[in-house]
Amino acid sequence: MARRLRALNVQAVVAGSPQGLQLTDRLARELGLPGNGAISTAARCDVGAQVEALAACGIAAPRLLRTNSLDRAREWAAFMALPAYVVTAADTGVDVTESVCASPREIGEAWHAVRSTLPARGAGIGVAIREHLYGHRYVVHSISGRGDVAPAHTVTDVWARHRSVTGATDRLELLPQSALMARLLTPYILRVLSALQVSTGPMSCEVVYTPGRGPLLLRATPMPDTSPAGRAVRTTLGSDVYRDTVYGAIHGRVRQPVRSPGPLHLTRVPLLPSADGALDRWLLRTIRYLPTVTHVDAQLMPRVPVTAHVSPGELVLRSSAERAVEADYRVIRAIEQLGLYAGGCS
Repeated sequence: MARRLRALNVQAVVAGSPQGLQLTDRLARELGLPGNGAISTAARCDVGAQVEALAACGIAAPRLLRTNSLDRAREWAAFMALPAYVVTAADTGVDVTESVCASPREIGEAWHAVRSTLPARGAGIGVAIREHLYGHRYVVHSISGRGDVAPAHTVTDVWARHRSVTGATDRLELLPQSALMARLLTPYILRVLSALQVSTGPMSCEVVYTPGRGPLLLRATPMPDTSPAGRAVRTTLGSDVYRDTVYGAIHGRVRQPVRSPGPLHLTRVPLLPSADGALDRWLLRTIRYLPTVTHVDAQLMPRVPVTAHVSPGELVLRSSAERAVEADYRVIRAIEQLGLYAGGCS
């Protein structure tokens, strides 16, 4: 494959899925193109390797154990004697529902729940158990280019992740570039990217800000958000992750998206059904015509079945007025309670 690509005078190689990361990094090395080294490949794909890389550079990180043994996880939890723990997949490319647990029995239940959701190759993926951290959650997106001397990292946008009482994402709110938390998290993420030896490509870092300890990396994922709502947001922000990644790999610098002048309040709102049901036609229509709703996932159609505690899709709200976005968000949650998911009852 490398020989064929070399004949085509390829100037950059970009992964299109988590499964292509290792191949992408190997091809870049074989072709002599800007890319990420083997050490970075492991650090970008495994939460255990990420914690080790941060600790080696003196960067604050959560207490975590990556293991394939449930007994070892229970022994570690007993030794740490912390109030609560989170059990999750070690592979950053595997999306599972994190379970918070406090007792050996709960750790076992969470462990088996996570293992059951891993793909067929899950036997080699491993499970991670991490201290449960209390604090506000943030998602930080970045793109890296090879740079003239050292990799050039650019934080493109920072989002506050608000969570529901069940721990699910309630909404994602774009922070202004001048916001205190955006300015505080940016230098931390730049240090994280250097510790993970990221040279090129996008990264999405989920961070918790804990009182007394500051920002702590929960998970860094080397793939952009390609969901319909994610693409709608990128269009609004005037950026294209793949285009910008190629530009950074070739030119050695990353273009900072230029936001439109004036205030921009952007919020992603996942629908959150509390019970099984189906989308009601008229209430869904009401949501579509709210003033700040600029995107509704295409699969959100009347009578589409929904499953309890599983989001069927997202909305994107946009306005120059923060109060307008907040008002529509509250209307959406009220409509859910009024019967948005009772569309199959009539």
